[in-house]
Amino acid sequence: MIYRLARPLRQLLALALLVVAVGAVCLMTIVPLASKILDQKDRIEYERTVLGRLNSEKIDDVGSVDSMQQAISNRIGGLAIPGESESIRIAAVQSQLMELLGRNNVKPRSSRNLPGRDRSGLRLVGLQVQLTAQIENLQAALLAIEAHKPYLFVDAMHVTVATVAGSVGEDIRGLLDVRLDVFGVEYQPKGP
Repeated sequence: MIYRLARPLRQLLALALLVVAVGAVCLMTIVPLASKILDQKDRIEYERTVLGRLNSEKIDDVGSVDSMQQAISNRIGGLAIPGESESIRIAAVQSQLMELLGRNNVKPRSSRNLPGRDRSGLRLVGLQVQLTAQIENLQAALLAIEAHKPYLFVDAMHVTVATVAGSVGEDIRGLLDVRLDVFGVEYQPKGP
């Protein structure tokens, strides 16, 4: 039957059949692959959106941790020494104490860290300072320490009259050798 048609018509029909066959192959292979690629692009976009949400929640969590620590700090009213570790809190106690002593013309000779102590449900961190001072300056420094926020506590004090060897012409009346144990409160959140 096809052989009865004219040659150009047969060629046109063969060409049409070839186009239909190529179209069928395209529909069966290329379209599913393209569909899969589009699905993957949609999935990647969805995953990016989810990742963005998780990152923003992480940032919100960090913000909530900061706000939680701020709330704790407000609740304890300046009682605790700030810092992320015990070493940092001891350093904070030392710097605050040295500043208070310097303001009152008291010169520390040495200082050393003291082991932490638990007292009345509070964790205390502190240091021992040895100094030489006039009695008036020592009184002013002790008042400044006790009034400081965050609170510093003088736990122990040992006072002796200073003996300065070779102090010709120096006024050593009222000069004292003092050893102070000064502590600050370390905030410790309650465990689960």
